[in-house]
Amino acid sequence: MIDIKTAVKKAKEYLVDFFPEKADSIRLEETEFNENADVWKVTLSFMEERDQVASVTKSPLADMFQGSIPSEYRVYKSLKIRAKDGEVLGMTIWKA
Repeated sequence: MIDIKTAVKKAKEYLVDFFPEKADSIRLEETEFNENADVWKVTLSFMEERDQVASVTKSPLADMFQGSIPSEYRVYKSLKIRAKDGEVLGMTIWKA
């Protein structure tokens, strides 16, 4: 059975495989072990550029708040890793 450090390492490797340009901004957010399913749940995050067109507010007050909207935001992904062999079983968007 893999330990928590190995589960986090496997999760990060998997995430970098899909998002290699985000490798430098990956951060560990949370971990959890599900004994019934024998699965580690590892939540990681990385920075993503905000779409400038989508973030433009059409409000008359938009000019007053220009610059207060960050150009980047954090994206959260939860990965399930099988504890017996470290295989990543899936990745989902993390939701609180």
